[in-house]
Amino acid sequence: MDLSTSVAVFAVVVSVVSTVTSWLATKESRRQTELAESAAQVSTVIHFTSRFLDLVDGGMNFTDDTWAMKYWRLQATEFYFFLHNWLPPFIYEIWISELADAYQSDPLVWETHDRYLTKYAANNPGMRTFFQTVAGLGTATPEREATIRALVADVEHARVPQQRRRGHRMMLSQSS
Repeated sequence: MDLSTSVAVFAVVVSVVSTVTSWLATKESRRQTELAESAAQVSTVIHFTSRFLDLVDGGMNFTDDTWAMKYWRLQATEFYFFLHNWLPPFIYEIWISELADAYQSDPLVWETHDRYLTKYAANNPGMRTFFQTVAGLGTATPEREATIRALVADVEHARVPQQRRRGHRMMLSQSS
């Protein structure tokens, strides 16, 4: 084998090794990204659960406009985070099921939420439609829970594209 053939064979071997190494690195990078996103979702669930428990520590008080606005801001923020894939669907389903129970337990719950949505949901009409639908579902039944699952799935399918979410995720991680 002459020198030029040897160099060509060596170049092919280096190219193959480089391609395999690049493929393995890409695969590992995707795995690390998925792990980071899962960890971020866990952190988000813990954060919102803590905020919710702090807010309702003294009981739910929808007759207090200030308290009600804090509660509805939390719900709106949770919806936004779910829409951007920062909350897992099965957790959001549970929270929405509990909200549907609250709507049924006291008419003031929906009245205060409707006032909040009227004032603040103009920039997100899908959020208003989502909560209006939940408010009309009635008491807990298997059918209601199936409807909630379908509603959450519909929001999942209408989520913000992945590229836009990454920019928001980076800003959030830099601010904490």
